[in-house]
Amino acid sequence: MQSVINGIVLLILLFWIFLIYFTQSEKMRTIKFPYKEETMYVMSPTLYFTIFTVCTAPFFLQPFTLLRYAIWLVAIMLLIINGKLKIKMHIVPITYIVLLLWILLTITYTTASYTELILSGYVKYCLPLFFFWLGYNAIDTKYSLMLFMRFVIFSAVFYSFWIGGLSATFYPSVYFSPFGTGLFLTYAGLADYFTSLFPIPILLFFITKRKIYLIFAILLILSTILEAVRTGIGGIAIASTLTLIGLYKQRSVPIIFILFLLFAAVLTFVPSIKEKMFFEENVKYEEVVSTEVLNKEDIRDNGRYEMWERALNRLYKSKELIGSGVGSVKEWLSQEHLKNNMALLLHNDYVLLMCETGLIGLTLYIIFIILFISTCFSSIFSRHQPFWPKIGAILAVSSFGGILFSMGYDNVFGHSLTSLVNPFLFFGFFLKLKEIYGDKTERTHSYISES
Repeated sequence: MQSVINGIVLLILLFWIFLIYFTQSEKMRTIKFPYKEETMYVMSPTLYFTIFTVCTAPFFLQPFTLLRYAIWLVAIMLLIINGKLKIKMHIVPITYIVLLLWILLTITYTTASYTELILSGYVKYCLPLFFFWLGYNAIDTKYSLMLFMRFVIFSAVFYSFWIGGLSATFYPSVYFSPFGTGLFLTYAGLADYFTSLFPIPILLFFITKRKIYLIFAILLILSTILEAVRTGIGGIAIASTLTLIGLYKQRSVPIIFILFLLFAAVLTFVPSIKEKMFFEENVKYEEVVSTEVLNKEDIRDNGRYEMWERALNRLYKSKELIGSGVGSVKEWLSQEHLKNNMALLLHNDYVLLMCETGLIGLTLYIIFIILFISTCFSSIFSRHQPFWPKIGAILAVSSFGGILFSMGYDNVFGHSLTSLVNPFLFFGFFLKLKEIYGDKTERTHSYISES
């Protein structure tokens, strides 16, 4: 029954994409501009598609997840081939392309024996690059950026009520229904989604001075805390810190200090979170890596450390330079699952990169991270950079910082369409805003007065 529901939803999503690009009427893309309601705004098909994709990203749709990822990848490729999306080259995406070429080369020696595992792994690595180009083409003015952020934060708040901690705590019958956990990516995956989008309500408050966006930010944090998602709490802490630094520079220090005290208090004194935080001595491997233990109610750090150590011993050692190839980790986890009922996810994307791509792949990714962050910060701290490119840079680097933390404890590559693609998308926004606004100096930071 669940597969039927998910299949129908996937068909509806595909039909909606068809309407976006093949309907001549602009009616479905025309809205009243939120901050100037007397003004009608016509979204471009690419902006509409981008908003639609990010807002529907939590639809997990098992067993059609990989199919959906592949369809979205092919759809963006077709848009590029048909000239609807322009390819933007920059040192940051070029570095990621080099990484993808290396991952492609690992297919020639991978220990994975199933084509599906190899292809699924590579598709998930590829998606972020194409979302960079999607983001670059989606934005044409500051108005399109504002519309994107507004639609996306409203959808995120909706998910916090429908499939987040608020639902799981106060009305679990909805959360655990076929239209809850069966249809959507929940728990840690949803927390990563919130992490990648968390800079948005802070930026919207800074731009519009509307307090409703602070309430939205609190709801996203509350949802993550109520489900005791440590990864999400840490990711949101980093994303909010980077956002505040970008907006307020040294003036943000007192606010950041208070926030970190609050986050530390949550990690230390909330029982459901504290129980999951610390390593336990003298616990056997079989007791901490099974599917029953590595779930959201009873996961302990022991299980993750044991899995990482065994994965590295099996797939990285003696192959440190090149790794065991794309798909090798997934196949090994499947074999271990049959032997020890071990969880099917590694919960660490850096270990995943080491095992599958070796030191070469990990080094390329670290270089990519450095270039991404340095490019954003050079614009954020530049006195000559206009206001809106700075907003784009803050959005990109803050989202990416939170996701980099999540990658250390979760499977962000595994559900890349939900969270990993968003920093790449925002980096595309940033580069396009730099082109649009050039070296012009905007004297005010108030969006309403600018409009």
